[in-house]
Amino acid sequence: MPKRADYRELAKCNRRIAEGRDRVALQRARVAERKNRAGGCDPEELLRVFERSLEAKIQYRAMLMKVLIGQKYH
Repeated sequence: MPKRADYRELAKCNRRIAEGRDRVALQRARVAERKNRAGGCDPEELLRVFERSLEAKIQYRAMLMKVLIGQKYH
């Protein structure tokens, strides 16, 4: 039977993914809004960082779920 800590980790991962999706959506809106403005940080680069971070979290969750499924059947 999977450990409770594993399920807590999965829940935490799901929350982080949801928060990451929110950050990506907000940054996409900022990119669209500031596309023609100059100065400050590069909003498109920040968006790419957020997107890579979100993808890493999604991959981690998939790996964690495989572990949980494997534990369930042992």
